[in-house]
Amino acid sequence: MSNSLLWKDLDLASTEHYVSLKDAQSRWDWLRDRFSKELGNDEDRVKILVDLFYYTLQFGIDKSFTYDKLSALLSIIKQSHEESMNQFLPATTSFENFKDLLIRHCVNRPPYSVGLFTMQDSAMITDFVSKGYYRHYMLYKYAFTKKTELSFSTYYTYTKNPIDDLPAGFLQPLKLAQEENEKLKKSEEEASRNGTEDEKKVG
Repeated sequence: MSNSLLWKDLDLASTEHYVSLKDAQSRWDWLRDRFSKELGNDEDRVKILVDLFYYTLQFGIDKSFTYDKLSALLSIIKQSHEESMNQFLPATTSFENFKDLLIRHCVNRPPYSVGLFTMQDSAMITDFVSKGYYRHYMLYKYAFTKKTELSFSTYYTYTKNPIDDLPAGFLQPLKLAQEENEKLKKSEEEASRNGTEDEKKVG
């Protein structure tokens, strides 16, 4: 029965003790203490999970489930929730996985499955989960999805323009540069003409 969740989270003695508690607050507090190491330090998530466990077991008690059924039911819900949140599964995929896990506890085919729940039990459990957990699935998903916060800051710096340190006149305006270029061309052309005229006179 390696695939069975029977007695995985609650053994027989623990289940018997839980059922023997007479009021809701005592049962809620007992569940919180029982799973304190697994629930973490996020108070909101702790309350959500303990509520989920409490109402799951209360459903089973109201349906007169035996101790072994109560133990298996809690573990099925618990494992389905953990896998769904850890893998960020959409509701449809999560629900299919839940049904597969439940069926493994309805059909007696050792070591692959164990015939613990009847088909009537299975129908009641599926209806309970559909109207409860999966009706609020997106809220569970929001509450148990890890949040990533991006923190950034901006600051301004001033860097002096290196051109400001150049000697005066080092960079001539474009207009002055063009004028100087025109003057140079005229001087070269004039010198060229004078040279040609001198050659003609000599000839």
